[in-house]
Amino acid sequence: EVAYKLPGEHCNTFGASAPACAAGLKVLEIIQKENLCQRAEKKGILLRAQLQKRFGYSPLTPVSGIGLMNRATLQFGPNGNSRVAEEARKRGLFLTGAGAMSLRLMPPLTVSEEEMKQAIDILNEAIQQVSPF
Repeated sequence: EVAYKLPGEHCNTFGASAPACAAGLKVLEIIQKENLCQRAEKKGILLRAQLQKRFGYSPLTPVSGIGLMNRATLQFGPNGNSRVAEEARKRGLFLTGAGAMSLRLMPPLTVSEEEMKQAIDILNEAIQQVSPF
């Protein structure tokens, strides 16, 4: 009774299917039950503070974000972010670029403080490997 009745009623393969909707509702339930939004905001503040403490204003500045969605801008030229991301990947930290000079730092909502510290250590190693300074 929740399936589409006529051909063409659906707009994509997975959107609005009963299993997808059930999974989405369960995810929202867990997010609320575990207070993941509030925890993400606190962890994001901690992550930005740790980044600021480690890197100060050079070569990784500014760091900005909301919750655990963060961006850090590298101060050593275009595509430095790609080189740093590659070095970080070699060490087990997966980052993506954001524009020509920034990195996207988006850990999972369940990241621990220890995991954030490990990530910052790896990021530091990657920056030192690539930095022209």
